[in-house]
Formats: sequence, C-alpha cells, structure tokens
Amino acid sequence: MNATLPYRANVDLLEEKYLAWKNNSHDVEPAWASFFEGFELGMAQKVGAGGDAAKDATGQQLSEKALAFRTKVTNAILDFRRVGHTAAWVNPLSKTAPDQPLLSLASLGFTEDELDEEISTQFFANGRRVKLREMLETLRRIYCDRIGFEFMHIHNREVRAWLRDRIERRVELPAPTAADQEELLRWLLQPETFERFLHKRYVGQKRFSIEGGEGLMVALESIFEDLPGYGGEEIVMGMAHRGRLSVLANYLKKPLKTLFYESPKTTCPTWWQVTGM
Repeated sequence: MNATLPYRANVDLLEEKYLAWKNNSHDVEPAWASFFEGFELGMAQKVGAGGDAAKDATGQQLSEKALAFRTKVTNAILDFRRVGHTAAWVNPLSKTAPDQPLLSLASLGFTEDELDEEISTQFFANGRRVKLREMLETLRRIYCDRIGFEFMHIHNREVRAWLRDRIERRVELPAPTAADQEELLRWLLQPETFERFLHKRYVGQKRFSIEGGEGLMVALESIFEDLPGYGGEEIVMGMAHRGRLSVLANYLKKPLKTLFYESPKTTCPTWWQVTGM
C-alpha cells in the first residue's frame, strides 16, 4: 500500500481529517483512511508486539491502557468542539439545558473511576496537567453554557484555530463588573425603547427593525470604546437595511429631530429612501 502523507502534518489538518473519518470513513481520501486505520490498529496492539512502544513526556513507555485512555481524552475534546453547541442552554424559555447523549460520560468512553486521573495533552490548556474531571467540566462550561459555538466546519485552518483560541480562553477572563453589566444593559435598552416607539408611531411602515438583533449595538459600542486602545482613528461602516435606524439614532447619534423630520411620507413607502440610506 502506498500513501502519500506530509512528513510534518499540521495538527489542525489531522484533527479535521480524523473527525471526518470517525464520522464516515468514506468522507476522506483513501490515503487518509489508510493512515487512520493503521493509527488505530497500532493503538490497539499490545505493547511489545513489535517496534518501540509509545512514550510519554518523561520518556517512559506507555502501556496499552494508557494509550487507549489518551485516545479517549483527545476524542472527548474534539467531541465538545464539534457538537458542544447542541447542548448549549440558548433557549431562554427552557427550564433546563438540552440533553446531548454524545457528551455523556459513557458515550465519551469514560468511567466514574477515571475522573480523578490526571491528564496532559497538547489539545487542552497548553498541556497543563489537570484531572479528567476538571477538563470535562471546563469543556462543558466553554461549549455547553449560555452561548453555543459551531465552528469546526470552517475549512480555513487559521480561522478555525483563531476562533478556537478565543473561545476557549473566555473562561480565563475576569467576570464583568456591575458597572460594565449596567452599561451593556443600557446599550440593549436604548434600541429596544427606540424600536417600540417607532412601532407605535409608524405602524405599517417599512423601518427595517433591529428586533432580534439588538446584540449588534453591544458589538458596535464595544468596538467603538476599544478601538483607540488598538490605535484606530477612523471607522468606515457599511450594513444591510435591517437595524439601520437604530444604528443611526443610538450609535451614530444622528439627531432625533432630523431623523423624525425625514419620517416616511405617504408618497414614500420605504423610510431608507428618504433618510439617505
């Protein structure tokens, strides 16, 4: 069998191909399928059956059980990154978070007795030694909390790695202060109040409401406040119609007197035509 594989394969590429092969062996090229079949076969073979045994970071030989445990740890990390968003508690009307059987202890291949085992892998916390219990709890807090992250389908490895790094470093960031939380709430309430007024005052008019996307205002205000610290001096904006009035009034601070003077007329059914948008 001949298989052409890069000598120093990129870790992210291996991760992507391995996930695809685990889901369906026909989703990857024959060379990759042969590579992973040989890899798992080698992991399953008994130590001493031929060749040198795998070694840990200290140079000590790893037993078959230790190799199998390492494989389960790596697969668990990949599973949380791949399907963690399906267990995220993003529905404010639900009393509990959704259940994702694929992320249960049994589905990940672990037992209760293994939770206190110490692990160290380059795929998590930069190789810092932690207990399996802590790793799983941290991964659940990152990927299955109030925000879901679906990014493993992105083909650009650099973009995927950039996102993953920032997603997983969120747990290390300090919690926002009460003052910061009040400011964030104000940024949300301003467009909400503005939209309610428009809904009552201009019934039936096309106003391209921001309803459902109020988080845009938080993102814009955050960029505006942080930009000077990164050396930014100018902002050039372009956006779709949705939410433009809220952005004009609450972010760009267009005078409301001017905005309402340009309010829709019976001869002009779309507000954006008369506000120059």
